[in-house]
Amino acid sequence: TPDLARNGASVFATQVPPFNSTEVRGEELLQQVDEVIALTGKAKVNLIGHSHGGPTVQYVEVVAPEKVASTTVISGGMKGTPLADEVISNNFLGPLVNAVVLILSPSISILEGSPLLPHDFKPAFRSLSVAGRTEFNAKHPTAAIPADCASQGQKITSDGIYHYSWTGDKKVTNVLDILDTGVAVFVSGMLGNQPNDGLVPICSSVYGQMIRNNYNWNHFDAINQVLGLK
Repeated sequence: TPDLARNGASVFATQVPPFNSTEVRGEELLQQVDEVIALTGKAKVNLIGHSHGGPTVQYVEVVAPEKVASTTVISGGMKGTPLADEVISNNFLGPLVNAVVLILSPSISILEGSPLLPHDFKPAFRSLSVAGRTEFNAKHPTAAIPADCASQGQKITSDGIYHYSWTGDKKVTNVLDILDTGVAVFVSGMLGNQPNDGLVPICSSVYGQMIRNNYNWNHFDAINQVLGLK
């Protein structure tokens, strides 16, 4: 956000539940979009979302297109990730991830100054599963999501909204960054042979014009996490 601001943008860091359904997160974001529009006097906003933030900005775009000028998705699971399906169905991994989420999700919200945001493990991973995203995209269709992995989505859809995306295609980028390296190595095996960033398939990250899909990043590097060593 500081770099965007230095280059002339009016930037607002939104706060949505770290773990909940796309619809719950989207409604929370939509309220903040209305606040930004009221504060700035502008008619529309440009939305940028990472990971589950991709489907979240898609939700706002679909339900309130008149308020959105563009959406940009960074390493977003726009068609879902098999990892979420595995978490939902695996009797060992599911409870383990749930236990982590129970600590992590409210901790993030407290640190952001929004302790009352609702958290829910199952709807979160259901929303990010391949089945969940397929259902969501059928209910809220957009031409920004391509039909297959060999093509891109529409850069400008019929409602005049611009769409961009980018992602990395690496798992391990810095062995000293133990947390994201460990997660990427552990998880990437669940994604099979398809190119991915350690958590999300590259094919699933395409939204509108894919600016680049092979940055030397894993899923966490895309937002300078976890320890900022990348």
